[in-house]
Amino acid sequence: MYLAGLAVFTLASALCGIAPILGVLTAARVLQGIGAAMLVPCSLTLLNHAYPDPGERAGAIGVWAGCGGAALAAGPLVGGVLIGWLGWRSIFLANVPIGLIGLWMTWRINDSRKAGNPRHLDLSGQLSAILALGTLVAALIEEPSLGWRSPMVLTGAAISITAWIAFLTIEARRAQPMLPLSFFRNGTFSGAAVVAMATTLTFFGLIFVLSLYFQQVRGYSPLRTGLAFLPLTAVVTAGNMVSGRWAKARGFRWPVLAGLGCSIIGFLGMLPSTLSFLAALVWWFAVTRMSRIK
Repeated sequence: MYLAGLAVFTLASALCGIAPILGVLTAARVLQGIGAAMLVPCSLTLLNHAYPDPGERAGAIGVWAGCGGAALAAGPLVGGVLIGWLGWRSIFLANVPIGLIGLWMTWRINDSRKAGNPRHLDLSGQLSAILALGTLVAALIEEPSLGWRSPMVLTGAAISITAWIAFLTIEARRAQPMLPLSFFRNGTFSGAAVVAMATTLTFFGLIFVLSLYFQQVRGYSPLRTGLAFLPLTAVVTAGNMVSGRWAKARGFRWPVLAGLGCSIIGFLGMLPSTLSFLAALVWWFAVTRMSRIK
């Protein structure tokens, strides 16, 4: 499954890079999402089987999460450099050799394990979750231009709420649900899920908004925008290295608390700012990034 997902993502990246029109690009981006949805969960499953010892597994997952965080922070920088030098198509075509190398490396793994107990596909749960998320995002995107009283926005919000209720009902009644609601009875799981959701929503939103701000408000080129994210890249790389050792020595609670505290400081610091001085913004950028420490 991991190989299939990586192959789909690599092929979709190539299609994005050679797309002649916007429609083809959009379809290829959807295909990229399908490939990513196939390979990302399977990568954790592979790690769980490759490292049966809990201590070694925790270290491997830490490296996995650290690489993901570093890639997230480096994305605007690398993307800005590629667009500035080679054009927008290069940000998709760059995935092709990386994907091919990943396919070759994964193919070399000797996986002699037998498949576990098969699980049924929770198709109704999947579809209701897709409908709930899709209509919610659509309503939020269109609200600034159409307003909350727009029939389109109100209809999207109503469909989203209905789909969420249907999703929860389906997951509560199915024998093999996509998302077992019993997980949330565990306080550690629920707390980790809330923290992950909050930091992901705020930080991903920060990158999205500031990317638009740098280019559309300040008039930066893609290359200069990428360089403006350079402090973020440096902080996340160093933070992932330090937090892993800190968590190993002191446990995971204190790094999480410190990260959330830094997040609060960073966002409060950006709140009253007019973003007129890049030097001040860089500092708050760096502090906010500490909230992503694992």
